[in-house]
Amino acid sequence: MLKLTAKILGERDEHEFKLPSNATIIQLKKKISDHVMLPLNSFKVLHVGRSLKDDNLTLSAIGVKDESKFTLMVIMDKIDTPNEVEKKIIEAVGNGRKGVAAVLRFQKAFDFYVRRLSLDDLERYAVICQSRLNTSHQTSIT
Repeated sequence: MLKLTAKILGERDEHEFKLPSNATIIQLKKKISDHVMLPLNSFKVLHVGRSLKDDNLTLSAIGVKDESKFTLMVIMDKIDTPNEVEKKIIEAVGNGRKGVAAVLRFQKAFDFYVRRLSLDDLERYAVICQSRLNTSHQTSIT
């Protein structure tokens, strides 16, 4: 097992994890995605200054050794039109890469928690939403 470190460009935190040397680049990207809480397609991974593009290559094939470090570049255009919550996050964190990374983390966390809901939970939530819509619609009519 290789002990590896990933760091998002412009941030202080380093994220450590382990992978076997025969792991593929896509497995590396998935592991990093989970550790940094960013969607898989929202960042580029750099190793010794080169972007890792061929997802089928193994870590050993590209010369990754124990204690290798990877740099992540957040892709700035991954947020089309921010909704109100995302706008508030950007206001709080800043409009640059940090703001984009914060919004992408929020999206990944939201997606993670929604996927953990059971069908019963989702049905209850839909009933509550429908009830609120009906109530607000009736209020606006009167």
